[in-house]
Amino acid sequence: MMKFSFISMLTFLSFTVCAQDALTPIASPEDGKFTYTMMLNMGGQEMSFNVERTVKVAGEKVMITDKTATPMGTSETIVALAKGTLKTISNESSGFMTSRLEFSDKKITGETSDFTGNKKPINLDLTGEVYGNPDLMLPFLDLKEGYKASIKTYNAQIGKVVDMSIAVEGIEKVKVGAGEFDAFKVIMSYPDMKEVQVATWVKTEAPRYAVKTDIAMPQGGKMVTELSKAQLSEKADTSKIVSPAEGKKKVKTPKQPKTPKKPKQ
Repeated sequence: MMKFSFISMLTFLSFTVCAQDALTPIASPEDGKFTYTMMLNMGGQEMSFNVERTVKVAGEKVMITDKTATPMGTSETIVALAKGTLKTISNESSGFMTSRLEFSDKKITGETSDFTGNKKPINLDLTGEVYGNPDLMLPFLDLKEGYKASIKTYNAQIGKVVDMSIAVEGIEKVKVGAGEFDAFKVIMSYPDMKEVQVATWVKTEAPRYAVKTDIAMPQGGKMVTELSKAQLSEKADTSKIVSPAEGKKKVKTPKQPKTPKKPKQ
């Protein structure tokens, strides 16, 4: 049996390069721990795993670690994002696809291996913006109904640059183990790979995070992850994003001190 990791599965589907539209965060991740239940169906076989995600802001980096418990042991994926832009700096994972990748403005370098363990060196020259893990950026974008973005991705499965579309389909009420949430339904799709589609439900209220992901894979495979527990840092800032209809930053207006009334003469 293979080891699986939530991030490594998404990594298997794509790394993003040469954006046509800029993905600009309007908020930043906060420290926290999230527990997800992952249900995987491949070749008619169903498996269930627990995923522990830790988000830690460390200096100018945001470290996101996924640990996935499987019958064969625990697999781990560690992604380093640049604080502010949330662009991927590095991605190292073991599981469905093992990879060790480094990202810069000009190159993606490292090594990946497929299901069978065949290793492939990566040395890809870039000509534009690089978004290594757009799925991790989704909660911090200016999401609202009608939001759309078109980017180009490097698909590690086929070793080619392909188009990706990101679109908010609407707002839905989603019930998962952690509770019931109003959430943006965000679709990441590949025009040239119509059998592959990633649907992510992102909590509309701040602080935002993904509460459910449904991945349709080639040959009818399917992976669904649902949030079962969220433990946020006490310092989490809930003032950065306003209503889902607008999807804009919330700006706190400080209360002005009352001007004392002048005494009557």
